[in-house]
Amino acid sequence: MITVFGHKNPDTDTICSALIAAWWLRETGTESQAVRLGELNKETAYVLEVAGITKPELLTEVAEGQEVFIVDTNNPGELPETIGNGVLRGIVDHHLLAGGLKTGVPIPVLIEPVACTATILIERAQSKGAVIPREYALMAQAAIISDTLNGTSPTTTPRDMALLEQLPAFSGMATDELADAMFAAKSDLSGLSIAEIVRADSKEYTLNGHRVLVCAHETTKPVNALRIREDIVAELATQKETADLTGAYFFIVDILKQEAHLLVPSEHESAIAMRAFDVMPDAAGDFVLPGIVSRKKQIMPPLEAAYATVS
Repeated sequence: MITVFGHKNPDTDTICSALIAAWWLRETGTESQAVRLGELNKETAYVLEVAGITKPELLTEVAEGQEVFIVDTNNPGELPETIGNGVLRGIVDHHLLAGGLKTGVPIPVLIEPVACTATILIERAQSKGAVIPREYALMAQAAIISDTLNGTSPTTTPRDMALLEQLPAFSGMATDELADAMFAAKSDLSGLSIAEIVRADSKEYTLNGHRVLVCAHETTKPVNALRIREDIVAELATQKETADLTGAYFFIVDILKQEAHLLVPSEHESAIAMRAFDVMPDAAGDFVLPGIVSRKKQIMPPLEAAYATVS
């Protein structure tokens, strides 16, 4: 049995790609099961409900000798601390090569420059003549919508869009209809604690020796997050202290206006933001960043450059 999973704080591409990869492994004769490393966000939960797929079981640690297959990451820092116990059987990803994972024998590794891991998996299945079942087509469609903000993110590639045009014929759901429902679910903050909101889509990075937390909240209703601005800023400060971080950043990405509203907890982050994005804070100490929607392409490169000048 091969256990398939993606990164911690899983998003829609992570969960859907794990499920798609596990399906394809079974189709090719390998017993497999998709699991998750964290709780589902509301967008992903909606997608699984519409697809009629049961939420994957939670994996808390990798057992000694457990066979694993990783999707949507290759970074050991985004995986269980016990990942070294496992026997790695493959990786499919669309992120930069992080390094650090080790194997005893050569394994298949597929890392390609597309917006979405699900794109790679479905393309591979189609190249082998597979007919994609409705539920897996819908999950791939949703994953591409999520990672490309329905084709508006600069991470979008022609391969993602070509596949997104094909998938409604298999899923039975129009892309814009699915996107509207997904973004509505993503924008709903009701019932979530402030800590859950901050950590829902967050990643830790080490930039020039400085550990920083970068959180993103993609939404069609930024007012939902802005009305609790002070609570979010306070939680960022708490996260910094608790995890002994140098910096913490919360980007409210307005999908409709194609801009980000950046909240920061201290003068340190404010100085870095001014240097990284060449913009001044508003009266509340926040930053409005026109055209900024992608953490991978538009947020992290400027932050990395800014931290390169910090001793």
